[in-house]
Amino acid sequence: MKLRRGWFFSGFIPWLVLHVICLIFNFSTTSSAQSANGVTASGLITAARFLGGTPLHPSHPMSFTNEFRVSVSPDGRWVFEVRRVHKEGDVMYGKEDVRYMTFNGVDTYWCDYSEAVWGLKGGREGITGFDPATNRAAMAYISSGNYPFTFFDTHEKSPEILWMVYGIGDYIRNSQTDNMPLPWVTARQELRAYGFRYESELLPEPPHVPNQLRFIRDSGLDLPSEDREMDRPELDKPHSDQRVESWRSDLQERRKEYTNGFTVGQLEIGSLTNWNGLVTPLSFTFKVFLPRLSEPDHVWWLYVGTVTNVADLSSDEQFVPPITATRVVHDSRIRFRDAHHQMDETIYVLKAGQKWWSRDSRELERQVQAEVPFAPGARYIPRLVRLRRLIEIGILLLVMLLLPVYLYRKSHAKSG
Repeated sequence: MKLRRGWFFSGFIPWLVLHVICLIFNFSTTSSAQSANGVTASGLITAARFLGGTPLHPSHPMSFTNEFRVSVSPDGRWVFEVRRVHKEGDVMYGKEDVRYMTFNGVDTYWCDYSEAVWGLKGGREGITGFDPATNRAAMAYISSGNYPFTFFDTHEKSPEILWMVYGIGDYIRNSQTDNMPLPWVTARQELRAYGFRYESELLPEPPHVPNQLRFIRDSGLDLPSEDREMDRPELDKPHSDQRVESWRSDLQERRKEYTNGFTVGQLEIGSLTNWNGLVTPLSFTFKVFLPRLSEPDHVWWLYVGTVTNVADLSSDEQFVPPITATRVVHDSRIRFRDAHHQMDETIYVLKAGQKWWSRDSRELERQVQAEVPFAPGARYIPRLVRLRRLIEIGILLLVMLLLPVYLYRKSHAKSG
C-alpha cells in the first residue's frame, strides 16, 4: 500500500495535535471536577461539664469524647457522623454507638444506631442489655430546611456543635432575621431555646464558616404573653401538664436569670485549611454559659474539636443517613395548624433497604391527608383549666336546673 506524499504533515500531525488537545481538555475538566468535589474531615470532639469552676473528670458520665466525620459539598449539603468513644471497662466498650445528622439540600435528617437496649433498671432508666442495631427498630427524625430540629434531648450535642461550625453558614446567609432557636437546645420541646439573637462574622469562601459566632440574650425577642410563647410555631404541641409546667419553668428562667445582653454561647474557630475551594476548620471550641454559675466566665460546657484527617468528598456520599435497620420515622416537614387541629409530625415505618420518602412523595402526601382529620385540637388544655371549665359548666347546669324551680315557686307564692 502506497502512502501519498505529505501524509505525515497533512494527516498524522493534525491528528496528534487534536489528540493532545483532547487529553489536555480532559485533564483540565477532571481537575476542575476534583476542585469542586467537596471535603471530608474527621477527628475528635470532646465535651467537659464544669462544676464549681473546674471541669468534671473525663471519666464522669457527663464528659465524653466522640469521633466525628464531616462531609461538605460545594452546594451546601452536609453529613455529620458521630461515634461515641467508650473506654475499656464501660458497658458500651466495643459496641456500636453512632449518630447521623445530614442535610440533602432540602431537609435535615437525624437517626442513630446503637446496640444498647434501654429500660428500667433498679427503678431508673438505664442500659438493660445489648442487641445488634440492625435487629431493632429505632426512631428517626426529619425536619424541613437547614436547621438541626430534633425532639431527642440528650447531653451529647456533638452533631449540633458540628452544625454550628460546618453547616450554619448558608442558614445565616439565607436568614431574614438575626435570631434562631439555640441549636444545642431541643427547640421542638423547650421554651428556653428562644429569646436569643446571634452575632456572626462569616468567611466569604464556602461553606461560609463563622469566624465568630455568639448567641446573646435579647429580651426584645420575648413574646408578650405566656400563651403566645407556648404557641410558637416551631414548638410541638404539649401533650401533658408536665410539659406545660416545664415550659412555664423555662420561661421564668429565661426572663429572670438571663439578663439582657448575656452571652449564652460562643464559638471560636482555630486553624483553617482550603480543600477543593472549601475553607475547612481544623480546630474549634464552643462554650455554653450559665448565668447562675459563680465562676467569672460562667462556663457550663466546653466542647473542643480537632480534625486529624482531611480528604476529598466521596462520590458515593448520599447526604442522607443509611437505612440498615427498621426506622420509626417522625416526619415534621409538613406541619399543619388551624383553629381546630394541629399536626406537628406524621409517623411511619421504613424497613432496612428502603429509601427515605422525599417531601413531595406520594407516600408522604397520602400519610398526611389520612392523619389531618384525626389530628387533636390546636391547643393543649392543662388539667387545672379543664377542671375549672368543668366546674363552670357544672355551675351553669345547676343554675339552669334550679332557675325554673325558683321561678315556679316565686310565681306560686304570688298567686297564693
